[in-house]
This record gives sequence, structure tokens and C-alpha cells, in this order.
Amino acid sequence: MATSKQRKARRQQARRRTPAATSMLPDSLHSDDQWLAWGRDRGLDLTDREQLLDGACVGLSVLCWRNTVLEDVHAGVQRAERLGRRGPDGDDTAVAAAENRARRAHRDALDANLEVLDDVDPDEQSRIGVLLQGRKLGFGIPDDIMMRLNISTARDVRAILDAALPDSVTAPGAELAYDRREVPAHVWMIVEALHDPDRELTVGGTRVAAGRILGDSPVVAAGGARAAWRVAG
Repeated sequence: MATSKQRKARRQQARRRTPAATSMLPDSLHSDDQWLAWGRDRGLDLTDREQLLDGACVGLSVLCWRNTVLEDVHAGVQRAERLGRRGPDGDDTAVAAAENRARRAHRDALDANLEVLDDVDPDEQSRIGVLLQGRKLGFGIPDDIMMRLNISTARDVRAILDAALPDSVTAPGAELAYDRREVPAHVWMIVEALHDPDRELTVGGTRVAAGRILGDSPVVAAGGARAAWRVAG
């Protein structure tokens, strides 16, 4: 968990880098009636707390988790960077061929029992073991596992919102009281949770600490917090 000094530094950093919120759009664009109408167009009743939290947790998960350096982790950029640090040798035909073989072997190991997974590895514990070994080597995260990490994170975000937001949040005209120069408390709670390397993520029946999958990658970039600030503000 981050220390109080680290949390304070992050808040100050976001405050320094976040420009004052300005808008040339008409106030009516952000009126309650307009938001409710947009929700109805998409099959949502934003006066219903459960539906509101479902929508908010997805949006905040995308802003504070998915649209960050996590995309580089997902794509295996670390592996490419390691190869790039080898200098001219990285473009050598033999080096490239060896790299292709290593990637193929890792992918084959991940998918070895995919068609009979329910029978041989129902909790996907062995498969996650292969993933973790690959992450140590800089390989990325397969799409199907990444999707479930996203879902696991969205559930964590929803639990935070449910605990932090008052029941009145769905009432027309309701406003959350916070200093507009800073990030709302519920957003900082989410940011802190996503920074925690010990946060458990679920894939199948296997639970694994975020730090083991993501390593030392700064999953919640300042840009994610700033974007969430603008949405919440």
C-alpha cells in the first residue's frame, strides 16, 4: 500500500498537472435532463442506483485502469524494449528468428490445453503459472485473460463506488461536495486501490496479486486520474 507521503505527492502532482476546467459548451448539455435522456437512449435508468454504479464502474475502470500503460503491458511492449536494448543485434536475422520461436513457444504453452481446459485445468492455475513466467520475460497478456482482469477490476471499482457514494447520488440535482481544484474522494480511492500491488485479480478460479502480473508498471498513470477528474467534475 502507498504511504501517506506517496498519496499526498500523487494528489499534488495531479493538482499541478490538471488545468482549470473550462467549457465553451452550454450548461444545458450537462443538465440532469440531458444525462437522463442519454441514459434512456442506451437502455439505462440513471435514477436507479444499481444501474448508475454499473455504468460508472465501467467508465472509471476504462479511464483509470484500461487506458493507461496497461495497454503496453497487454501488448508485451517490455519484451520489444528488451530486444531493442540489444542494439544492432536486435535486427539480426538469427536474433529475430529466435525471438519469433520464443514468442511462439510461450503462446503454445498458454494455449496447450485450451480446448480441454475444463477437464485438465478448471481453475486455470497452471495456465496462470505459464502467464506469470512469461511476464517475467516481458511477454504480454492474452486477450481472454486481459478481458477477465478488466472485469475483476471493474468489480473492485464498483465495490468502492457503492461504499463511497451516498444514496442521494441518483437524486436529480444532487452534487458531490468536493474541492473542484482536486480529485473527488471516490476517484482517489479507486486510484489508490489500482496502485496496490497486493490487490487480488481473478481469472477463472485462480486469484493472483496484481503486482505479480503487472510487475513494477505504473498501472494508474497521471493521465488516467486527470481524465477521471474531468469526468467527475
